[in-house]
Amino acid sequence: MMCEKLTLEFTEFVQRHPHENKVVQKFMNQCAKVTWQMVIQHPPMWLSVDDQEFDDEKHKLWWSCDHAAANCIDFFVWPALYDYKRGNLLIKGCVYAS
Repeated sequence: MMCEKLTLEFTEFVQRHPHENKVVQKFMNQCAKVTWQMVIQHPPMWLSVDDQEFDDEKHKLWWSCDHAAANCIDFFVWPALYDYKRGNLLIKGCVYAS
């Protein structure tokens, strides 16, 4: 169901913006392929965006954050990537924290 929705939305986007840069369209196609490969693994890979507190082991701070005062995550710039839900951390998430 979700794959069908993404395919439809992507197709509609391409139809609405026929003169968009072909590099952007290629990038979007590659993102969709990678994401699909992530979710069909058993167990599926997991993107974490539910952490509330900054943890140097799981997150890196956005460049404009005050590193000395960073405690509470305001928002994720990029989620942390795990090999499966609550599994091994593959890539730290980038967060804005205050």
